[in-house]
Amino acid sequence: MVYERFQQPSHGFRDLLGQYLIGEKPKGILETEEMLRVGAGLTGIGELSLHPDGSLHLQPPAQGGEFFLCLGDWQTVRSELESASGLWKGAALLCAAAGLAVLLHALCRAYRRSRPKQQQEDKEPDGEEAGDRAPEDSCVVCLSQPRECVLLGCGHICCCFRCFQALPTRLCPICRGPIDRVVPLYQA
Repeated sequence: MVYERFQQPSHGFRDLLGQYLIGEKPKGILETEEMLRVGAGLTGIGELSLHPDGSLHLQPPAQGGEFFLCLGDWQTVRSELESASGLWKGAALLCAAAGLAVLLHALCRAYRRSRPKQQQEDKEPDGEEAGDRAPEDSCVVCLSQPRECVLLGCGHICCCFRCFQALPTRLCPICRGPIDRVVPLYQA
């Protein structure tokens, strides 16, 4: 061992609170340096450069790649990096699958919400046909659609289903009585 130094940390309030919540209180940081024995094998992965004096130096790559120094051989370093990359690939695939599931769920919900509206619009007569209807058969709210539902509680047949859904309170538009439930009306 060439160098050893123990450094006690200075704790702030936030550090003390975090240590209390986690349940671990570090005593300090121990820094040690050791020398390699003569003849020990060392693997370096980086960029070799030739200096003017004719010596070779291993340095970090100029393009910003990673620089490795380890006691194992290059195959050990490679297998460790491949296992780490496999972990990251798996995490990326898991996140992509979760994102796709959320997107599909949102699209399905939007489709389910728009489908009844589309069916209701398809069921509605054109504007020309609505003009042929007698005014006493028209919805009292929008005056353009036929009366389509019976409001139980008071028994009035006064509005179309779209206007019933748009009512801010569940009160009859004619008598202001409470609406218990709604039954569709089929006219021949």
